[in-house]
Amino acid sequence: MVKYTVNERAYALPLLHAAKFPSSEVCGVLLAEASDSETVNITQAVPLFHHWTTLTPMLEVALQQVDLYATKKKLEIVGWYVANENNTDRSLNEHTIKTIDKISRQNNNAVVFLTYVLYHTRQIDNDNIDLHNNKESAILPHIKNGGQWQHSKSSFTASSDFQLTNVDTFAKVRGLISNGQYKDLVDFDIHLEDVSADWLTNSKLHGL
Repeated sequence: MVKYTVNERAYALPLLHAAKFPSSEVCGVLLAEASDSETVNITQAVPLFHHWTTLTPMLEVALQQVDLYATKKKLEIVGWYVANENNTDRSLNEHTIKTIDKISRQNNNAVVFLTYVLYHTRQIDNDNIDLHNNKESAILPHIKNGGQWQHSKSSFTASSDFQLTNVDTFAKVRGLISNGQYKDLVDFDIHLEDVSADWLTNSKLHGL
C-alpha cells in the first residue's frame, strides 16, 4: 500500500489559493520527490488557474512549464488540487477528473486534493483546518481505486495513508490565512497578465 507524506507548503498553498479567489474555482498541480519507494513525498503545490480552469491549451502550456521546473528540481507531477466554485460541492467535476486521469497515466500514484471551504463566506473554514473533535481536514485527498477516484477517509490522522511531515502545519496554515498571506499568492493566470509574477515558487509567501 502506497503511503503519502505532505509537507506544510504542499498543504498550505491550495488553501491559500482558495482563500485568495473566494468566488472562483481554483486549481493547481502537486509535486513530489522523484522516487521508486512506496512512500510518495509531496513537497510542493503550484497554483495554476482561477479564470481558465477548463481551457485545454492554457492547461497544456502550464503543465509543460511545471514539468520543466519539476525536472530541474528532481521532482515529478504527482497530482492535482481543486477548490470548487460551489462552496458545498465536495465532488470532483468532469474536467478535474479528465486532468487527473491524464496525470495518472504518467504516475500510478497520482492523487487529487479537494479543498473544502465554508458554505456562506467562501473563506477557509478555520475549524476544519485542524482535526479536533474528529472533523475532516480542510483538504480531502482522493486516490484511484477500482477505476474510480475515491476520498481517502480519516486523512491526516494517525491511521491514514496521508501524513503531514510537520505537526505544526495546521496551526501555521491558520496563522497564514489570519494574517492575509494569501494576498501574496501568485498563480499562472496572474503570470499571464504580469510575466514577472513568480507563480512557480511563490517566493513572497513568507513562513513556508
